[in-house]
Amino acid sequence: SASKSRAYFPPTFHKIGKFTHATAVPERLIQTANHFYTDTTGDWICLELNRWELEKTCGIVTVFEEAMPVGERETGRDW
Repeated sequence: SASKSRAYFPPTFHKIGKFTHATAVPERLIQTANHFYTDTTGDWICLELNRWELEKTCGIVTVFEEAMPVGERETGRDW
């Protein structure tokens, strides 16, 4: 379980260079999930992040970048 006053980092956070994949375009969430994670088993939860609170409370700065590959899977052609 995660504490409200501590940041949670996914298991791959350090493996992929201290990076957490997210989207600022909620309308693309299903397309993104289907593209990258269809072979992942288990339950999923969807989190809504507040970039201002992340920085103020946890010191986490949000950086917007172009779409990036996840593991060996490249991004979609139209991203």
